[in-house]
Amino acid sequence: MKIFKKVLLILLIIFLVIFSILFFVGFGSYSKVLKEKPLIDRISEITSKEHFVKFDNMSKDYINAVIAIEDHRYYDHGPVDFIAIARALFTNIRDNDFDEGGSTITQQVAKNILFTQDRTLSRKLGEVFRSL
Repeated sequence: MKIFKKVLLILLIIFLVIFSILFFVGFGSYSKVLKEKPLIDRISEITSKEHFVKFDNMSKDYINAVIAIEDHRYYDHGPVDFIAIARALFTNIRDNDFDEGGSTITQQVAKNILFTQDRTLSRKLGEVFRSL
C-alpha cells in the first residue's frame, strides 16, 4: 500500500509540474500578443469594419447553423472542450499528422482576434488560456 501511495504522489507531482509548465507557456503566449497590440485595439479594428454584424443582429437560424457545424457540443462544455482536445491529440499522434485541433467556437474567436494561424503548441496553449 505504501508503494501505491508513493507512485500516486509521484504521478500527482509530475502532473502538477507539466500543468504548471503548460500554464506558463500559454500565459506567456497570450501576454506576448497583448503587448504587441492591446485587446481593446484589436476589437475596435474588427467592430469598425464596414460589414461587421453584432451578435444581437444575427438570425437565430444562422447562430444554430454555426454551432451545429463548428461545435455541436457548444452548450455542453465551457470555453474549452478538453475532451475534443484529447481526441484531436490522440488522432494527431496516431496519424502522425497535425490536422485536428479540437477547438471550440470560443477558442476560434480567441485565435482569430489574438493569434496567427500557425499550428504551434504555444499558440494553442495561449488560445486555451485566453478562452478560459
